[in-house]
Amino acid sequence: MGKIIRTVRLCRMLEIHWKPDTGTMALIIVVVKVVIIVVVVVVVVVVVVVVVVVVVVVVVIIVLEAVVVAAVVIVVVVVAIIIVVAVLNSIIITIVESP
Repeated sequence: MGKIIRTVRLCRMLEIHWKPDTGTMALIIVVVKVVIIVVVVVVVVVVVVVVVVVVVVVVVIIVLEAVVVAAVVIVVVVVAIIIVVAVLNSIIITIVESP
């Protein structure tokens, strides 16, 4: 019980004393933006890898002469790529334009 009270007191002291100045806040915001951009880039890379795998599968399907299935898969992949690019674009614009 004593440890909990000491921890609470320590947190309250830090809360009172740690008032971040504008420079610190700006640094924190920049770090958060960089982390978000890195996450977005990783997501884009993963999506590209998935698309390449799907295209390879589609080529295999075409080789196996299931043309209708291949056409449906191609349409679905193209629509998915368009949606992903639009979403990522809006996310990046939001990150860059936010103060």
